[in-house]
Amino acid sequence: MNQHHKIMRYTSLFIAFLLMVSCGRHSSKTNDPIVYTKADDPELEQARNEALDSLDYFIKSFSDHKSDSIFNYSLKADFVDNGQHEFMWIDLEKIENEQFIGYLDNEPQIIKNVKYGELISIDKSQIEDWIIVDSRTNTWEGGFSVKVFLKRDSK
Repeated sequence: MNQHHKIMRYTSLFIAFLLMVSCGRHSSKTNDPIVYTKADDPELEQARNEALDSLDYFIKSFSDHKSDSIFNYSLKADFVDNGQHEFMWIDLEKIENEQFIGYLDNEPQIIKNVKYGELISIDKSQIEDWIIVDSRTNTWEGGFSVKVFLKRDSK
């Protein structure tokens, strides 16, 4: 594999994802397609910057609604194993000592140092994206990289 590529995964049937998380359940193992992108993809870099610029909003919303089952909070993080990158979603459970703790919501396809359903702790430097799903309205906020991939899929 070309070292100038990063591995990104996303759900091509994002609506199914929304339905799963809006029901307040962890998704089952997913076979999300793997998308190879250049490490310097400007649209994905912009999406990451938007996510990080608005991360305080995500954190405040999580703090305000963490015991409310109406909302589901997920973070996309960069996982690295032997120089290989794979970007996967974590279903956030808590934020503690500047660590974001949740369950890995994707089945790793490239890296081998984490497993689906494993309780994961990440720091801010690993965050690539965030999403908040409202189960009452099946709407979502964030998902900046998801928007990029949905736009590309529609072409």
